[in-house]
Amino acid sequence: MFGLDASLSIVLILCLLCALAFEFINGFHDTANAVATVIYTNSLKPMQAVVWSGIWNAIGVFLGGIAVAMAIINILPINTLLDPDITHNIALILSILFTAIIWNLGTWYLGIPCSSSHTLIGSIIGAGLGYAFISGDVESGVNWGEARKIGLALLLSPLLGFGLAMLLMYLLRWLVARDSNIFGEPPKGELPPWWIRAILILTCTGVSFAHGNNDGQKGVGLMMLILVSFAPLTFSLDTGKDAGELRTALAAVQAPLAQLGPGALPEAEVKKLTEVKTNLTWMQSELAGVKQLGDLPKEDMFRFRQDILLFNKFFENLKKNHEDLPIVKEKQ
Repeated sequence: MFGLDASLSIVLILCLLCALAFEFINGFHDTANAVATVIYTNSLKPMQAVVWSGIWNAIGVFLGGIAVAMAIINILPINTLLDPDITHNIALILSILFTAIIWNLGTWYLGIPCSSSHTLIGSIIGAGLGYAFISGDVESGVNWGEARKIGLALLLSPLLGFGLAMLLMYLLRWLVARDSNIFGEPPKGELPPWWIRAILILTCTGVSFAHGNNDGQKGVGLMMLILVSFAPLTFSLDTGKDAGELRTALAAVQAPLAQLGPGALPEAEVKKLTEVKTNLTWMQSELAGVKQLGDLPKEDMFRFRQDILLFNKFFENLKKNHEDLPIVKEKQ
């Protein structure tokens, strides 16, 4: 399994089982969000509601794509995930999994409504910060741009949900049903009017589908984090990619960089420019005579990946701080 020895293979299987356990806990932790209203109003029996919700959760997972899963992965910088020391990756992944599972189980047991998304995002950021403190580079432990974007969504979504639900409640009370019985406690064992029952079942279906569409992808993201962490070499480069294409791309970068003299940048950035030029030259020499990236020596693959990340960060800084430079204008 990815060339791992027996002990690491066992730990990998344990981590995958933990990811499945998190999804299982997430299921019975969040099911009440979708089925509470249809059960409380006698629109569906508990078993019917749970089965119906589960079906639409599954449909949501299969039709939801992987956008949320990729957002979860992007919280941690790729160079953190692609640590050549697999023991560091194992510690990172296990800390995320155990924290998320313990918190979800604890809040479920105590009957405290809690978002599994907040739990997972918090555990990933916490593990990333711990990793960063150990490595001595706090800035590199978390992709703060992605974390801010997700954090803003997590902060605003309850406020928007509360506000829109309250507004809709008043509108429905004023426009649709002025009968006070509709807004009272449902009589025990009696079904609500057919049209209200249909709306409640429809909303249960929609919430279940949306939950699978969104939260179901968290399990996919966890699985991807685990696989990348246990097999960083496999995911460091696309080994089937034509080396000639990369040589052409590097040459296209080298040409304008060669014209970028030291005087065009502040002194603090000249050292980084020199490092980029040196690494580009080294990569070109290593690619000479290589047909596919998979033909590179294994020890070079991590350095290639790190150099590519270095180039991306260097050009992002150029675009941000030196928009007037010719190389930046060409890239735009």
